[in-house]
Amino acid sequence: MTISKSWFSYLTRAFALSLCTALLLNFVSCSDSSTSQDPKVVHSTYTATKDIFSSLIASLTENSTIEVTGELSDSDLTTIANAIKNSTYKVNLELSQTTGLTSIPINSFRNCLKLSGITIPDSVTSIREEAFKGCTSLSSVTIPDSVTYIFNNAFYSCNSLSSVTIPDSVTLIGYYTFYGCTSLSSVTIPDSVTSIGNYAFSGCTSLSSVNIPDSVTSISSYSFYGCTALSSVTIPDSVTSIGSSAFYGCSKLTSLTFTDPTTWYRTKYSTNSGGTLTDVSVPATNATYFKDTYKEYYWYKLEY
Repeated sequence: MTISKSWFSYLTRAFALSLCTALLLNFVSCSDSSTSQDPKVVHSTYTATKDIFSSLIASLTENSTIEVTGELSDSDLTTIANAIKNSTYKVNLELSQTTGLTSIPINSFRNCLKLSGITIPDSVTSIREEAFKGCTSLSSVTIPDSVTYIFNNAFYSCNSLSSVTIPDSVTLIGYYTFYGCTSLSSVTIPDSVTSIGNYAFSGCTSLSSVNIPDSVTSISSYSFYGCTALSSVTIPDSVTSIGSSAFYGCSKLTSLTFTDPTTWYRTKYSTNSGGTLTDVSVPATNATYFKDTYKEYYWYKLEY
């Protein structure tokens, strides 16, 4: 049997095309569905190891979800972050199938403008300072139950972040943690948190409600400063101190309720002694006190 050169060439090209297609399907998995809440943001899903992540980013032709597998070190995460920073398209980063990371390091994704979402693996116990600061496209973040500390400035100016659930393993919300997250309309603070740091939610202009759990003992200065959509707040029995200007600039605040309104003092000094005993039994009056009349005062509850 004689095979012509043209027919042989056709068979060769067909085999090569089939082989390339098989390799591509083995290399990545793609779908039209998206893990993002907005299907217009993410169109394709890929699976990759750290070794091919940068080349995959360079080959993207649309906003995508990338699921990373395998073991990662801090330096690997830096490489991944740098690749996303240089991406033309937005990336939703799925890290739940990775191992090795114990923290999201300081500055790791800072100013990563193309990061649209991230799922943090359950090996991580802390989100360090400025880890996601300035990630202006970050609209969703999944924080696992393994995380106990969210440090200062972690999500500073992530102004596309619309909601966040803090797991009940977290005990500390640091200074400026969600400062300037202007799209943040709701936040769940678990009953494991004992302290809300200075400026923690300051400038969250879309935040209309917040539930402060019974575990919180102190609300630091400027914690909710400039939350212009916040209309009502309940201070639980567990809170014994509120820093100056904690609710200053909350222009729509009309009700601030103390579940235990007895023996609250205001003072110009951050000390739990002296000052003036103040009636905080009227929610509407309290709102005026905290956003205007006595906005610069430190408040504490005298306990016997």
